Amino acid sequence: TKQSPVLAALSVTVFAQYIRGIERDMYSELGVVLRRMIQLGRAHPPMRDELLLLAIKQMRTNMDVHAVTRLWKCLSACMYHFPPSLGFESYLEHFLIQSGTDAPNLAGYTQRCIRYMHQSIIRFGYNRKIIVEFDNSIQEMRLWFQEKIYDPPASQIHVGEAEKSPRGKADATLDSLELIDPAFMAVVD
Repeated sequence: TKQSPVLAALSVTVFAQYIRGIERDMYSELGVVLRRMIQLGRAHPPMRDELLLLAIKQMRTNMDVHAVTRLWKCLSACMYHFPPSLGFESYLEHFLIQSGTDAPNLAGYTQRCIRYMHQSIIRFGYNRKIIVEFDNSIQEMRLWFQEKIYDPPASQIHVGEAEKSPRGKADATLDSLELIDPAFMAVVD
């Protein structure tokens, strides 16, 4: 997607450290990496589509079934915690429907992704910074990578959790990301 140079550089970092790390199962704690991706997507609406696209890109021609499964779980978690942009929603939904049709073994993931996408759009709206806390504990993040498909309890869903993103303010959530230089993150907002 077309982005500013700063967001493009961040996208490269996210791809190299987050997406490839989940795909290759490089970290002892994938939940930490997933939590960072979710925090980034919730705090910076311009990065949401990029996060989703990077995961999709890596699963499209990937022959490693376990890697593809981890990427679907990552995509599901992201879609549960933040919505795509209005401009990307229909393309993403088409991809999800087509993926479920082309590969029936993925239907459980694609159906959940579609449901999570619609729920997150209703809960958070488009292009809004999400300020409401979420359960970002390692235990919760681990659940997304367990053997079965994770479906968070309905009690975790709250309507009206978003607020318009104020321009020009650095986000404290992103300053805590250890994998990305804090000085670089200050430039993103």
